[in-house]
Amino acid sequence: MELSDDELSEKLTAITDNVLGKLTPAGPRGAFPLRAQHANKYVLPGLALIGDAAHSVHPLAGQGANLGIADAACLAGVITNAIANDEVIGDFRVLRRYERARKGANSTMLHFISGINRLFAYDSSPLAAVRATGMRIFNKSGPIRDHAVRVALGLNDA
Repeated sequence: MELSDDELSEKLTAITDNVLGKLTPAGPRGAFPLRAQHANKYVLPGLALIGDAAHSVHPLAGQGANLGIADAACLAGVITNAIANDEVIGDFRVLRRYERARKGANSTMLHFISGINRLFAYDSSPLAAVRATGMRIFNKSGPIRDHAVRVALGLNDA
C-alpha cells in the first residue's frame, strides 16, 4: 500500500517474471484482512449462496476455488434432481438439500485451514521444531496423507 505506482508496477512485473509484460496499477488500491467467514444460512426460498458468498477461507491452502466448485456441482445436482421430480427448484426444502450436503464439509475445511494458519503464524523456535516434526510424520503417514490430499482436492468428502 505504501509503494508508489511505479514501484508497485516494477514489483508486480518482477514477481510475475514479466510473463504478462509490464503490469501497471489501473485504479485505487484497497486492503482487507484475510480471514475465514461462514454464512449462518446458505439458502432462503429462491436463493442459494455458493462459493465465497457462502464461505471464505484464508488463501493459505488455495482451497477457496475447490470449495466453490464443489458447491456449484452439488447445487447443480440438487436442481437437476428437483427438475426430474417435478419439484420447484427455488423451494426452500429443495435448496436445503444443497445446504445440508455442503455446509458441514465447508465448515470442516474452514476450521482446518484456520487451524493450520494459526499453527504457522507463530514464529518461535520450539513451535517450529514441533511443526517440522509433525509435517515429517504427516508426509510419511501414507493413507492419512493420501486421504487429506483427496479431501483438499475435492475428490471425496471429509
